[in-house]
Amino acid sequence: MELQHLPRQTAWDSISQNPISTLRHGVLIALYIIVISVYRLTFHPLAKYPGPWLSKVTDAPGAYHVGQGRLHIETEKAHRQLGTIRPLRNLIVTFSLTF
Repeated sequence: MELQHLPRQTAWDSISQNPISTLRHGVLIALYIIVISVYRLTFHPLAKYPGPWLSKVTDAPGAYHVGQGRLHIETEKAHRQLGTIRPLRNLIVTFSLTF
Protein backbone atom coordinates (compact mmCIF):
# COMPACT_ATOMS: atom_id res chain seq x y z
CA MET A 1 0.00 0.00 0.00
CA GLU A 2 1.45 3.31 -1.08
CA LEU A 3 0.99 6.56 0.90
CA GLN A 4 -0.58 9.45 -0.93
CA HIS A 5 0.85 12.88 -0.32
CA LEU A 6 -1.69 15.64 0.09
CA PRO A 7 -0.79 19.14 -1.06
CA ARG A 8 0.26 21.43 1.77
CA GLN A 9 -2.20 24.17 2.66
CA THR A 10 -1.00 27.49 3.98
CA ALA A 11 -2.86 30.43 5.40
CA TRP A 12 -2.44 32.28 2.09
CA ASP A 13 -4.23 29.47 0.26
CA SER A 14 -7.35 29.94 2.37
CA ILE A 15 -7.25 33.71 1.78
CA SER A 16 -7.07 33.26 -1.96
CA GLN A 17 -9.89 30.71 -1.88
CA ASN A 18 -12.33 33.03 -0.05
CA PRO A 19 -11.61 36.70 -0.78
CA ILE A 20 -15.09 37.81 0.35
CA SER A 21 -14.45 36.52 3.86
CA THR A 22 -11.09 38.27 3.92
CA LEU A 23 -12.68 41.52 2.76
CA ARG A 24 -15.38 41.17 5.42
CA HIS A 25 -12.76 40.76 8.14
CA GLY A 26 -10.83 43.78 6.87
CA VAL A 27 -13.99 45.92 6.89
CA LEU A 28 -14.83 44.78 10.43
CA ILE A 29 -11.34 45.61 11.69
CA ALA A 30 -11.44 49.05 10.03
CA LEU A 31 -14.91 49.72 11.47
CA TYR A 32 -13.70 48.71 14.94
CA ILE A 33 -10.74 51.10 14.72
CA ILE A 34 -13.00 53.94 13.55
CA VAL A 35 -15.57 53.37 16.31
CA ILE A 36 -12.90 53.22 19.05
CA SER A 37 -11.23 56.37 17.69
CA VAL A 38 -14.49 58.34 17.55
CA TYR A 39 -15.39 57.23 21.06
CA ARG A 40 -12.03 58.21 22.52
CA LEU A 41 -12.01 61.59 20.76
CA THR A 42 -15.58 62.61 21.58
CA PHE A 43 -17.37 60.58 24.27
CA HIS A 44 -14.55 59.40 26.56
CA PRO A 45 -14.41 61.25 29.92
CA LEU A 46 -10.80 62.31 29.19
CA ALA A 47 -11.63 63.72 25.73
CA LYS A 48 -12.19 67.20 27.13
CA TYR A 49 -8.53 67.63 28.13
CA PRO A 50 -6.23 69.21 25.50
CA GLY A 51 -3.58 67.17 23.80
CA PRO A 52 -2.58 65.52 20.55
CA TRP A 53 -5.36 63.45 18.98
CA LEU A 54 -3.01 60.54 18.30
CA SER A 55 -2.19 60.29 22.00
CA LYS A 56 -5.90 60.19 22.79
CA VAL A 57 -6.54 57.35 20.33
CA THR A 58 -3.49 55.11 20.70
CA ASP A 59 -0.44 54.44 22.86
CA ALA A 60 1.95 54.72 19.89
CA PRO A 61 3.47 58.15 20.72
CA GLY A 62 4.10 57.14 24.33
CA ALA A 63 5.63 53.84 23.25
CA TYR A 64 7.89 55.69 20.82
CA HIS A 65 9.11 58.08 23.51
CA VAL A 66 9.65 55.21 25.96
CA GLY A 67 11.75 53.45 23.33
CA GLN A 68 13.81 56.61 22.87
CA GLY A 69 14.15 57.04 26.65
CA ARG A 70 12.59 60.51 26.45
CA LEU A 71 9.09 60.04 27.86
CA HIS A 72 9.75 62.15 30.95
CA ILE A 73 11.21 64.97 28.83
CA GLU A 74 8.32 64.92 26.33
CA THR A 75 5.77 64.84 29.16
CA GLU A 76 7.35 67.90 30.80
CA LYS A 77 7.47 69.71 27.44
CA ALA A 78 3.77 68.97 26.86
CA HIS A 79 2.90 70.25 30.34
CA ARG A 80 4.67 73.51 29.55
CA GLN A 81 2.67 73.85 26.32
CA LEU A 82 -0.74 72.54 27.42
CA GLY A 83 -0.95 73.28 31.14
CA THR A 84 -1.14 71.23 34.31
CA ILE A 85 -3.47 68.48 33.04
CA ARG A 86 -2.49 66.51 29.94
CA PRO A 87 -3.52 63.16 28.46
CA LEU A 88 -0.39 61.03 28.29
CA ARG A 89 -2.01 58.05 26.61
CA ASN A 90 -5.55 57.09 25.76
CA LEU A 91 -6.49 56.13 29.33
CA ILE A 92 -3.85 57.97 31.37
CA VAL A 93 -3.79 61.63 32.38
CA THR A 94 -0.76 63.29 33.97
CA PHE A 95 -0.86 66.23 36.34
CA SER A 96 1.91 68.74 36.90
CA LEU A 97 1.85 70.82 40.06
CA THR A 98 4.79 73.09 39.17
CA PHE A 99 6.18 74.51 35.97
